Amino acid sequence: MDPVFGQLLAEYPRFLTALEPAEHSRTVTVDELAEPAVIERAVVAAREIFGVTDARHAGQLWWFSAVNSLVAPAVTMMVEYDRVPDLDVTTGRLFLRDPADRCDDPGAGYWVGFTPGEFAGGSGAAHHAAGEGFARSVRPVVAELSRVAGIRPAPLWAVAADGLAQAAVEAGNGAFDPYLGVRVALRLVSGLAVAVPEGAAVPAPRFLDIAGGAVTPTDMDAVAAEEEPDEVHTVVKRASCCMIYRSPTSGKCLSCPRQDPADRERKLIAALDS
Repeated sequence: MDPVFGQLLAEYPRFLTALEPAEHSRTVTVDELAEPAVIERAVVAAREIFGVTDARHAGQLWWFSAVNSLVAPAVTMMVEYDRVPDLDVTTGRLFLRDPADRCDDPGAGYWVGFTPGEFAGGSGAAHHAAGEGFARSVRPVVAELSRVAGIRPAPLWAVAADGLAQAAVEAGNGAFDPYLGVRVALRLVSGLAVAVPEGAAVPAPRFLDIAGGAVTPTDMDAVAAEEEPDEVHTVVKRASCCMIYRSPTSGKCLSCPRQDPADRERKLIAALDS
C-alpha cells in the first residue's frame, strides 16, 4: 500500500475497513463482483442488516454503501493531499470484506472495499479522468444490480454522482476549504457523466452553504474564482436517495432529498451547531 495511505488513515481512521482487506476478505475482479449470485447476495445482506423488504430499496441501499466505500478514501486524498488515485476499480485491489461464501453470517456479502493502485498528480484533468474511470469500471455492476433488483439504471448513477460529490465536499470542509471540495466534486462528476451508458444522464451536482444560521445556494462564481470563504460549511444538495428510511429502524438521513426542504435546512443548521 502506498505510504500516503498511512497519512490518510492517521487522520481518518474510519477509512481503514474500506482500504485494507481483513483476514477473511476476498479479492475479486469487477466481473466477479457483477456476478448474479454476488449481487443477489448483496441484496439479501441489505435485507438482513437493515430489515428492508423490497429488493429495489435493498439494492439501492447496498449500492449507496458500496459507492461510499469505493470512492470516499480516494476522493479525500485528492482534496487533502493533492494526489489523485485512479478510481478505475480494475487498477487496484477490489475486495469483499465479508465474502458471499460466508453467507451463513448475517449481512455477509454486503461490504466492499478498494485499495487504489495507481496515482496521478492533482489537476482538473486528473479529477475528470478519475470520475470517468470509475464510471467505466463499475458499469457491469450497475447493469447487473439493475437487472437483479429491478432498479432503473438512472437512480443508481445518481447515487454514484452524489457519492463522489459528497466525499469531495466533506473533505473540503475537513480541510477548511469547502470550495476546493466543490471544484473537485464538479470535475469528478463531469468525468462520470461522460462514461455512463447512453440514456442514463447524470444530474449536475448542486451545493448549499451553511453560514450564520442560514442555508443559501453556494456561490458558484466564488468557487470558480478559487475563493476561500470564511466560516462556511458546504453540503451537497443530493439528487439521489440511499433508501435507509425504508428500514424499520431508521428515519430519513440528514441530507435526504425526500424531506421537506425547510425541514432539511433546519436539521442541517442544527447539526452544524451541535
